Amino acid sequence: MMHIPFKGRASLLRFTLPAFYLSSRIMKRIILIIWLMGSLISTYAQLNIESGSQLVVDGSVNIVLDNINWVQDGDFIPGQSKVILRGNQAQQLHASLLRFYQLELDKVGDSLRIMGPMVVEDSLFFLQGMLDLRGMAIDLLNSGTLYNESESSRILTSLPNGAVFRTAILNAPAGANPGNLGVVISSAANLGQTSLIRGHDAAIFPGGETVKRVFNLNPTNNSGLNASLRFNYFDGELNSLPESDLLLFQSNDMGITWEPAGASNSSTSSNYVEISGVDSLSTWTLATFATFPVEWLDFTATPNEAQVVCQWSTASETNSDYFQLQRSTDGAVFEDIVQVKAAGNSQQTRHYEGIDRSPLSGRSYYRVKQFDQDGSSDVSQMVEVFYRPDFSAMLYPNPSRELTNLVLQNNHAKTYSFEVTDSRGKTCQSFTKHLTEGLHEIPLDLTPLSRGIYHLSIGGNKMPVHLSLMVR
Repeated sequence: MMHIPFKGRASLLRFTLPAFYLSSRIMKRIILIIWLMGSLISTYAQLNIESGSQLVVDGSVNIVLDNINWVQDGDFIPGQSKVILRGNQAQQLHASLLRFYQLELDKVGDSLRIMGPMVVEDSLFFLQGMLDLRGMAIDLLNSGTLYNESESSRILTSLPNGAVFRTAILNAPAGANPGNLGVVISSAANLGQTSLIRGHDAAIFPGGETVKRVFNLNPTNNSGLNASLRFNYFDGELNSLPESDLLLFQSNDMGITWEPAGASNSSTSSNYVEISGVDSLSTWTLATFATFPVEWLDFTATPNEAQVVCQWSTASETNSDYFQLQRSTDGAVFEDIVQVKAAGNSQQTRHYEGIDRSPLSGRSYYRVKQFDQDGSSDVSQMVEVFYRPDFSAMLYPNPSRELTNLVLQNNHAKTYSFEVTDSRGKTCQSFTKHLTEGLHEIPLDLTPLSRGIYHLSIGGNKMPVHLSLMVR
């Protein structure tokens, strides 16, 4: 292994040739050229690979940048080189795409900031200092690994959306921690190729925020896993949450809504929370119940004759105001159905009910939206319901003079009552009839009725059916 040290407080090193190669055969000459460039050019401290140029490394070479920025408009072909970033001043890596084979961070008292997306093919090693993603991403591909991350030397982000990516083949993993990202997976199932993303933003909820670490796990095979999951974290990522109260929370819609998953094991000294019996992987983070204004337990929606009965329960509520039962035909756009008052503050199980008294025929989707006293909101899981009306009826012809036909469909055999009233509410005709399940046609004689508008009421359901009839 050979070293090329780039040192400078105010030096500009430029590579402007079509291709600039570093190899053991020309090492002594390269060192001499670099030191001469550093002593002759006095502007600012950066290594600049200009547009149209290439810096190509052949073999195992160490490139040491001591308080020097990396500015890359051209191409860097890393080979199997290691780029070592040292010094006691802030350093930056600029490029539309940074690509390294090995990268080592050895910073005293300041951090490294990346100013573009970065690929690390083999290893990212931490000796000391912080690596600030500044909202950018590091892709470790399927072979890159983080080494020696610690409380004082690790990855963070000062801007939203900073993340680290890794892919891995997971076939019956036993304590697998791909890329040392910090999520440990065990399962007897074959998960296949799995995408892992470690985000460094806190998820935001109406009641507060989560820790500053989120894992998104996307395996090819993602059902019946019966997996255990260990979520590791650093104290610096706690985001002021009480460590002893941390629990795992799961999202199946990329962090839009979250459900408490709990914990089967945890350690504040070893900094992890663990859960077992996980059927599918998705998006995970750590938070406390106090972060969420409502801790949902369950939500059901059940057709019941001429209505849909929706019931839900909460395990705890903090400053909750009311619940809004909502319905949708497509699972995306919801309309309000009924409002139910919430408990406000509660640490015991509460049960609620809302009824849709005019359900839509066919498939619908229901959910409950909870509103906090400050106007913020949270939503329950969504439930699909297929509703077939228990009873439907129509008259034809209508208007008519002497005869009309009552056509009705009922889903249960029972006795129904029929009553025809005039505009003043006076009963003109009435009768009862037992009907089997199915489609029926009942003729109605209109000759005793004078011209005008009448009302036909059909009883026997929880919700009576009312039809208008015009006699000519």
